[in-house]
Amino acid sequence: MNEVIYCQILYAVVALLFNATSFVRARIGLPAFTVTNPVRGLIMMLLVLIITLSYPFMHGWIYIVGWIALIIKIVPTGVVRHLKNIFVCKNTEKYSSSLIAYFAVAQNIFGMTIGAVGVFIAVSLKFSS
Repeated sequence: MNEVIYCQILYAVVALLFNATSFVRARIGLPAFTVTNPVRGLIMMLLVLIITLSYPFMHGWIYIVGWIALIIKIVPTGVVRHLKNIFVCKNTEKYSSSLIAYFAVAQNIFGMTIGAVGVFIAVSLKFSS
């Protein structure tokens, strides 16, 4: 489980840096990386970090419930919306570049996948002991 936690922390840190950079760009007059409000992105990634770090507390229940809520919130907006913009609408004009568009969706696919793996393992560990 430690490896999964480390991957979730990596996801949160990379996404925090991504959103912080996007925020700074917007503040100096450059376009933000994506249409996602960078402040909302920062708040979501702080929640990812807090929920991930909550694993040892309350026998993992905060972690399990928190990650399920994160997946329900992030998949439609951070994965499906980006995939739709890129592959269905063929519209990357909402992004600062095509590379940023692909990176945004890739980081969230990684994060949600590792989040789902973490929930599965945490639930499995709860019911195996």
